[in-house]
Amino acid sequence: SGFLITTHLLQRLERSGHVGFADFYARRARRILPASLLVVVLSVIAALIWMPPLLMREVFFGAVATAFYVPNILFGLQGTNYLAESTPSLFQHYWSLGIEEQFYLLWPLILFLAVRFFPGRRRLLAILVVLTTASFIAGVWMTFQNQPWAFFGLPTRAWELAVGGIVAVLALNRESVLPPR
Repeated sequence: SGFLITTHLLQRLERSGHVGFADFYARRARRILPASLLVVVLSVIAALIWMPPLLMREVFFGAVATAFYVPNILFGLQGTNYLAESTPSLFQHYWSLGIEEQFYLLWPLILFLAVRFFPGRRRLLAILVVLTTASFIAGVWMTFQNQPWAFFGLPTRAWELAVGGIVAVLALNRESVLPPR
């Protein structure tokens, strides 16, 4: 995802000089929202049929968080242990989609600002490497400080998508970023 989206964004930046934020977000919404929201609605209906009424408050909280693409934040606040043997949230599998959508709220802006104020592929690559490294270090550090936030937090997981962005920068114009050797 990081590779694909970064490739598209950088190609558009090269062609037109801008990201086209409205178009970018509209395309993402058209592609992801219908199926995602259908699963949320069907999951709530199934929960109403098969789950005990005392659990429905948790289901509704999870459904709302999921509909707004912030279930990972809800799970972080709840101190969820993803690998625990307890009964998981009905929407626990949405944590990674929440992180991805939060990442793509910021990533186009980061790329736009980096290209605009620090022109050149090497500078862009350096900025992405610094951001990716900072996110990775935050993830390692948070693993020992607060495991749920290390697992569910955007700052600690962004490096995974950003690595794809680094590969995209390298792949789009290898000659101007890396020496031939």
